[in-house]
Amino acid sequence: MSRVSPLPALVVLASIALAGCTRDPSIARAAPAPAPAQAASADQPMLIRGLAIEGYNYTDTGIGHFNVGYAGGGNIAVSSPTSGGGGTTCCVRVFLHGPPPPPKYRVEWTRDGDTWCTQDVEVTGPIPADPGYMEVHFYRDGHIELAVSEMPAPPRLKLEQAHDNSRHEDERLNVNNDAVYSRCRLGY
Repeated sequence: MSRVSPLPALVVLASIALAGCTRDPSIARAAPAPAPAQAASADQPMLIRGLAIEGYNYTDTGIGHFNVGYAGGGNIAVSSPTSGGGGTTCCVRVFLHGPPPPPKYRVEWTRDGDTWCTQDVEVTGPIPADPGYMEVHFYRDGHIELAVSEMPAPPRLKLEQAHDNSRHEDERLNVNNDAVYSRCRLGY
């Protein structure tokens, strides 16, 4: 009696298993992103996408530098009625298929270069089918919100500013609530 080699069957099984391990963006764009509550199926390719970081500063003073998940977001001036205060930098990594995105991202920032604050923040709102931006919204009360969008959104709050780095002309009126929801320390 002849013995059948298991090698051809193993090659076929390995080929099937590896078929979903592509990182080709053109393949991933063909399939819509799953809804946040929907689990990704095994036949969807896993895609790690870099989203541009867009900062919005509704606080009273400028932010010297901030990071989202270890990706640098640059500095953010105080927002105005038409601008969130920051520019666009690249890129924070997110998983669009396969494992769900991390439930929280670590946001770190400094205003003066000496004191650094850290807050773990959940992404709020739906994830669009073709995400391009991670929006980071710093609020006056000290909380931060993250949102994923296809294009940068206009500022959520329409606030006046005295200068790029100051909400009020009288500096005594500018409030810093960074430590209310965050851990702050001297040095990075």
